[in-house]
Amino acid sequence: MSEVTTNEYNEDGKLIRKIRSFVRREGRLTKGQENAMNECWPTMGIDYKAE
Repeated sequence: MSEVTTNEYNEDGKLIRKIRSFVRREGRLTKGQENAMNECWPTMGIDYKAE
């Protein structure tokens, strides 16, 4: 359990950041986003149709 990790760098010497976790962020529309979707969808949105 005493694993040692080392940082990795690219050719320019910049640190390559690793992804630490994956978080699902679905279902979090603000009121403004929801209003914009409702207003703009009829003219700008494309409805999904299974073919």
